[in-house]
Formats: sequence, structure tokens, C-alpha cells
Amino acid sequence: MIGLTVETLLLAPFAALYLLYFPAYGAATFLVGLPDYNILLPLSGVITAVPLLFFIAAAQRLQLATIGFFTVYHPQSPFYSCYCGICRTFFSPSVDQFFINLDRLAIYSVDAILKHRQIRLSSA
Repeated sequence: MIGLTVETLLLAPFAALYLLYFPAYGAATFLVGLPDYNILLPLSGVITAVPLLFFIAAAQRLQLATIGFFTVYHPQSPFYSCYCGICRTFFSPSVDQFFINLDRLAIYSVDAILKHRQIRLSSA
């Protein structure tokens, strides 16, 4: 949460200058153009910030390795849903990437299972 606050404090002056500079030269649409834009621009910040706040709350509860795994796996999820759900044919590079990611998943899963067993045995 501190990082988000610092980032907001660092970028807020630039955003304010942007909102003040362009209307002075007639190149702005905020508060000058359509009322829809005047509502959508501030809402875009809220819509962007809410998932980030949820991610911050979840990241504090997860192991760093889990977060790292999801940052690797997430860009591949459309690939898996496309090929598994639509049953499209594989290309040669796609097959390589698919099996590399399956190897990552297997290594991570085995490691997580072993750590869980170790913690359970040490607490018993």
C-alpha cells in the first residue's frame, strides 16, 4: 500500500500540470468537451486502482514464489484456453512453449507439495 501511495504522490503533480496546461492552449477535452468524458476520466483511475488494491491485498497473503508463478502463467492463459477450449492445431513453437510451461507448473507444484508436507510434519 505504501508503494501505491508513493507512486500516486509522485505522479499527481504531473497529472495536475497536464490538466492545467492543455486547457490553457485549447487542446484539452477534460471539462471542455462532452460531459461523458468528464465522468469517464476520473472513473478510469478508480477502475484501474480497484483491481490493484485487490492484488496488493492478495499479494500480502501469498508466497513470493506463487506470485512469480502467476506472473509467468497469466500471459499464457489465453493460449491454454484457446487451444484446450477450441481445440486448434499446434504450431511447432507453440508446442515447445506449451511443454515448457507445463514443466514449470510441475516443478512448482511438486515444490509446493513438498513444502506443505514438511511444514505439516514439523508442526506435528
